[in-house]
Amino acid sequence: MFCFFFRGLQTPSPSVCNARIKCVYDLITESFIYFTIDSYTKNDQEAAPELTIEKGDLVIRDRGYLTLKEIERHWTAEADCIYRHQSNIVLLDSQTKERINLLTELQSKKQLDFEVTLNNEKGTKIRIVALPVSDEIANRRRMKAKKEAKKEPGKECLALMSWSIFMTTISRQDADYNFLFKVYSLRWRIEIIFKSWKSNMEFSKIHNVSKKQLSLILYARFIMIIIYIQYIFSPARMIIKKHQKRGLSMIKVVRYLIKNASKIIQVVKAIESYKGKIGYHLITLARYCSYDKRVRPNFEQDFDIAFLP
Repeated sequence: MFCFFFRGLQTPSPSVCNARIKCVYDLITESFIYFTIDSYTKNDQEAAPELTIEKGDLVIRDRGYLTLKEIERHWTAEADCIYRHQSNIVLLDSQTKERINLLTELQSKKQLDFEVTLNNEKGTKIRIVALPVSDEIANRRRMKAKKEAKKEPGKECLALMSWSIFMTTISRQDADYNFLFKVYSLRWRIEIIFKSWKSNMEFSKIHNVSKKQLSLILYARFIMIIIYIQYIFSPARMIIKKHQKRGLSMIKVVRYLIKNASKIIQVVKAIESYKGKIGYHLITLARYCSYDKRVRPNFEQDFDIAFLP
C-alpha cells in the first residue's frame, strides 16, 4: 500500500496519505524542466540540493528552499538567485563581522540596500534589499503567519513583516528594488500551475494503490500537463496574442482541454499547421479561455513589465 511510503501524519494507520510533488519551471521558455514525487516528510530544504543550477541561471524560489549552502551553491555555479528573507538567517557586517540587527537598521533607516556577509564558513556575500509595505499588507502577513505557524511567531519576526525584504546575488548596478520585486512576483506562476492541477486534474482523488501504480498515474498526468502547457498553451498564447490581442489564461486552457479531450488533437494540428492565419479551433480556444477584462495585470503583462524596456 502506498500509504506507508507517502504517510504524512505520524499515526500508526493514517487514512489520508500525502505525496510531495516538486517541479522546476522555466519562465522564459514556458517549459517544465524537472518533476519529483517524494514522501511528504521530505521538506524543501532537503530537496533543494537536488535541483540543478547552471551558469547564467536566475533562480526564483520560495523561502522554504533558502539555506546558506544553497546561496553558496549559486555563487559557485555563477548563477543568481532571489529569495525572500528569513528572520532566522544570521547576517554579519561585511567589515566588522559583527551580527547585524536587521530590525534595528530598518527602524532607523526605513529602507535598505547593502551588502552583508552570511554566517557560514566561506563568509558568502549577499545583498539585502528592503522597502516598507502598507499597514494593510503587513497586518495580513502577520495574520497568515500566526494562522500557519506551529508556534506563535516572535515579536521581531512579526515586526519585520512591515517590510518586503529580499536576499539576492544580483548587484545593485544590475537590478534595483523594483526589478527584484517584479521578477520575484513572477514566482506566483508556479502557484497558478499547481492551482490548475488541483482544480482540474484531481490529484487528490486517487484510490489506494501501490507505490508503483501511484507513480505511473502521477507521471502520466505530468505528461498530459506538458502537452497542455508546453505544446498547446504556450504556442497558442502567442498566436492568439498576435491575431486577436487577447491574453490566454493557463487555468482556463487546462480546464477546457480536460472537458473537451476530443478537441486536443484538433488544437495541436491547428498549431502545427499555422502559417500566419489563425484557424477555427484557435479562435474557439481564444473565445473560451482568454482572460476576463480586469484592472489587475495578468502574468504575461507582469512578465513584460519586468523584462521589457
